[in-house]
Amino acid sequence: LTLTGAIAEGLALNIHLPFCSVRCVSCDRIALVAGSGADIDDYLAGLEEELNQITRRIGQGNVLAQLHVGGGTPNLLTAAQLAKLMALVERHFIVTEHTETSIEIIPDRTSRTQLELIRGLGFRQLIVELRQIDPLAQQGLGRSYSPELLQDVIGNARAAAFETITMELMYGLPGQTPTSVKESVSLAADLAPDRVVTRPFVRRADEFTHQKALDVEALPTLAEKMAMFVGMSDGLERAGYVWIGINAYAKPSDRLSRAQEEGLLRRNR
Repeated sequence: LTLTGAIAEGLALNIHLPFCSVRCVSCDRIALVAGSGADIDDYLAGLEEELNQITRRIGQGNVLAQLHVGGGTPNLLTAAQLAKLMALVERHFIVTEHTETSIEIIPDRTSRTQLELIRGLGFRQLIVELRQIDPLAQQGLGRSYSPELLQDVIGNARAAAFETITMELMYGLPGQTPTSVKESVSLAADLAPDRVVTRPFVRRADEFTHQKALDVEALPTLAEKMAMFVGMSDGLERAGYVWIGINAYAKPSDRLSRAQEEGLLRRNR
């Protein structure tokens, strides 16, 4: 749990749920394989105590300007666990109609019913966390999904009335090429998310020991990664997205695009 910002301007609360159903070989996050639902229940109990400690110092009832729930795999939680999580937040802070609420999901762990629940709990922004769309380019690396599955998820998210849908893509994975990355960008653009975020993959086997299983010989060179980055940027701009900051892209009508055009854009860590 991370809390930043100023009480007078509204606080930003970032909740990290480190649980996944499996450990992806390419994972570069602090994550654990959930042995049972009890593991998540214990974590939520610890989260509640941490919130108690924080609000004993700063007081209860402060307004949140931003609330983000990331992972791991937040949508691994059951409906009851997701509801409990939001109840804990609202017990300690005030979430208003102006609070920017976002949550990360992975496509194969969600459903129309779950998306409707997440939206009903007050989350307005959905981040679809994946690595690459083409599953043939990264067998065994994890978080690889077909265009058909992603189209279904995006359609369900639209039907659930999420205000913003963001898709996260990664480049520099073993087996990727500038050509395969361009194809992934083209497929992503066809799905028409509101925003796209691109991230370079960096093998850090000393920090994440499971990455030792990656084939080092299959990793793209620095020149190839630069070509991938340029190809992604060109492809997304040709698809009508506006380049935001270093690695984000948004539709021209998006509030980020408008803020950048008006000189009001700033980054909140």
